[in-house]
Amino acid sequence: MKIFCKTIALLLSIQTTCLVSFGQTAVYAGHQKPVFAAVDSARRQGVPEEILTRLLAYALDNQLGADHTVHILTILIRIREDRFPLSPFLDKIQEGLAKRIDPQRLEDGLNKRLDDYRFVRQLLKTEYGGSRIYSETDLTDLVESLGFGITRRELRRLFTRVPGVAPEMLAVAAKNKALLKQLGFDEKVIDDILLTGLMNNSLTPQWALFFKVAAAAKRKGIPSVRIAEVAKNILLQKGDLEQVLMELEFTARDVRHGPHLDSPPGADEVNQ
Repeated sequence: MKIFCKTIALLLSIQTTCLVSFGQTAVYAGHQKPVFAAVDSARRQGVPEEILTRLLAYALDNQLGADHTVHILTILIRIREDRFPLSPFLDKIQEGLAKRIDPQRLEDGLNKRLDDYRFVRQLLKTEYGGSRIYSETDLTDLVESLGFGITRRELRRLFTRVPGVAPEMLAVAAKNKALLKQLGFDEKVIDDILLTGLMNNSLTPQWALFFKVAAAAKRKGIPSVRIAEVAKNILLQKGDLEQVLMELEFTARDVRHGPHLDSPPGADEVNQ
């Protein structure tokens, strides 16, 4: 009840601001669609009340206009209708508003991500039908690989090169392909590594961190060809990244200041 009251108060504030600033309520898709109606529709679609309150608070704090507020709410409604996870989108909204990114750019980014989710889900449906269950994490990791730089054509090709491989392994392959490309690895070298893992069912989720090992090895002056050779041999043995580190002769100090295998993967480390 408290959250509902806060939401109403915020809505009233936004509506007053909109009337003063714009002289009329927002128009969306050629029809009048005020913020109240958008929030009500989002609520009916199951967008959590807390999320609505947070979005409206961000809208006030960052002086987000009524039209952009409605547009973002509408995107959230579409996400719920398509049954995609909300969290990745909410993170982008929070980050975008905190950094005061242009609202139109934020909208475009959210719509692009929604389109990527639809594209990846269709790939999964085409490849597996109902024969394999994939998790939200697998779906999101595959979508994020597009954001990291892998193209749709490259992602589709990964799906077709090794039919029937587990979705979580495809997600590991896709993310590593994108991030190894950022590191400047030759595409053929990248594909040799990943296909070795996929064909031997050894590219487990732990290998999602392989790009960190590769980045640290390059900083250490180890040639890409050597990194690939070691990785492929370990994958053929169904080994893990600790074995890769040992084979590349990493010391305890190297590991302490290098790959950080106990931390989650992130693209930020690639460019360090």
